[in-house]
Amino acid sequence: KAGLSFKSNIILAGIPYTMKETKNLVLVDHFLASLKLNPSHAIIVKGGELGRLNYFSEAFIRGDISCERKPGIKTDSPNMIIIANEIIDRLLAIKLPQKPEASINIGILRSGYKYGSPATSAKIGVEIRSKSNELLKNINSRISNILDLVRHESRVDIEFDIGVSLGAESIGWNHLLTRAAIAIMTELEIEINVYPSVSELYYYLKRGISAITVGIANGNDYHMENATAELSSIYKGLAQLCGLIMAVDSEAFNE
Repeated sequence: KAGLSFKSNIILAGIPYTMKETKNLVLVDHFLASLKLNPSHAIIVKGGELGRLNYFSEAFIRGDISCERKPGIKTDSPNMIIIANEIIDRLLAIKLPQKPEASINIGILRSGYKYGSPATSAKIGVEIRSKSNELLKNINSRISNILDLVRHESRVDIEFDIGVSLGAESIGWNHLLTRAAIAIMTELEIEINVYPSVSELYYYLKRGISAITVGIANGNDYHMENATAELSSIYKGLAQLCGLIMAVDSEAFNE
């Protein structure tokens, strides 16, 4: 409707629930592996927040720690909620450096099936982030030691199912695509919010594909069932997207 036309071939690809279902994120890598040629550039579009600009990714591990009673154990097995609490306490007690930055986030806890019975299983959703690939490996090793300790001392089955493990990558602040995004957002009077991605961006950057992540709308309660978007903000969001496509289609990006 805007009357735009492009010299480049444009692929539109959508993969849902990459932040809600851990292993869905890997589908992005499978999609890129299935292409005969790598795209020259990629624009990753998120619903929110308008103004976000991710041109670098943090190293991170996202997975589930599962706790279950050992089959056939003769003594009373402890409540798995208590075991999960022991693990969480030990994870949060890990001392993390201020530089390079790192964090351990407990985002999900599922356990139990009724009030009157001890929980027979528990699942802890964990995400570890760092700007250093080496520090991330070190933290993961310390978590494995904690799980071994609790596993043997409490005599329960504990597994750490890593759904996705990504590294740190960046196209840089001075890359043409980063500078184009900044210029477009500035022209549209969009407040720019730069921070690292822990999502699809890594899969593009590791293949040498210039890529950034931007948001389309302002809203509330992202990733929740009651998420909302401000319709008026989408106009600027789509104008931003059109501007980015026009930029990467230009001769300056394809010399």
